[in-house]
Amino acid sequence: MATSGGFGKLTPVEAYPKQHRAGGGVRTFKLVEKAGRVSAAEVVSLAQQVMIVSAEGIVIQTPVKEKDPKQGISVQGRSTQGVRLMKLDPGDEVVAIASFEKEKK
Repeated sequence: MATSGGFGKLTPVEAYPKQHRAGGGVRTFKLVEKAGRVSAAEVVSLAQQVMIVSAEGIVIQTPVKEKDPKQGISVQGRSTQGVRLMKLDPGDEVVAIASFEKEKK
């Protein structure tokens, strides 16, 4: 999941309860001004890579999970604001994410 301000996080699917008709909804992100609004969400596996695209055309690629716990995207609960995934210039925002398997050579 990524926000327009360049923040994101991993949240296990099991953290989201099933909703029935007339359910009140489930909070998935703690929205603050610096994080912006939720711009993209995707189900990924820990072995995949994520490509993050900004409106200005900046593209970065990052692994979902690394051996070093300080790298990759951190796993957090549903109602958190996430961590910075991409530094953005003023006026720029994240518009899309894509996940893919990295080719093994």
